[in-house]
Amino acid sequence: MKIIFYIILFTIFGVSCKSPNSDYSIKIKQLIDKWNKANNDKDVALLNEVYGDNLFYYGANHDKNYCIQDQALFFKKNPNSFQSILGEIQFEILNDNEIKTTFVKRVTIKNQTKDYPSYLTFNKINNGFKVSAEGQIGSVVNNSQNGQSLIQKGEIVREERQLLEPKYFSTTGDFDGDGQIEEIAEYLYSNKTKEKAEKADEEFGETKLLCSNTAIKDYILKGSGIGLQYLGNEGDLDGDGRDEISFI
Repeated sequence: MKIIFYIILFTIFGVSCKSPNSDYSIKIKQLIDKWNKANNDKDVALLNEVYGDNLFYYGANHDKNYCIQDQALFFKKNPNSFQSILGEIQFEILNDNEIKTTFVKRVTIKNQTKDYPSYLTFNKINNGFKVSAEGQIGSVVNNSQNGQSLIQKGEIVREERQLLEPKYFSTTGDFDGDGQIEEIAEYLYSNKTKEKAEKADEEFGETKLLCSNTAIKDYILKGSGIGLQYLGNEGDLDGDGRDEISFI
């Protein structure tokens, strides 16, 4: 029997219910321009000016230094990346000292351009504002079959690993929405040695899907000793900027 499992990503949009006064909106738009310029100029000193001491940064809480180091690593790996903000910026007052902005961010990396629904949240500090949260709008829903998720929630770790032989089915795509292409490959693990199987006729214990991007969690299919019959990239099915896969 052939069963296709789909990994589904939902996009969640906030609802604006209030607008800040014009003075606040002008200040915050200026900060967004500054943040955008910092990303395009690869200027970590400018990021240091707009970031608060602690941020909710792409799904996890971190101090400013961690976020700046992560951005610096991204700048180093993608020196020609460019981003711009499309259309209007939406404002939402969360409380007296916190304002959330949402917008569409257009990102070009390695000659590939994609649009991402994104947000920045600002906290009022004295008479000014600092970025207290940065991320893309969307979340991961676990596969209902075994409670696992192919894409790991939480911090973005831009570390790569080389997918070595023996690998069987494989596919490529942008599976985390960062504008970079990853590879996902099938590996078979022996029941006896618990190591990667060297031959297709070994006694397999389980099948794993591993990704070249270490931020994407290993996906384990226990009891699937015969391996897959199909693995493919189905494209961005739900328009959230991330490709989905299916496998049999």
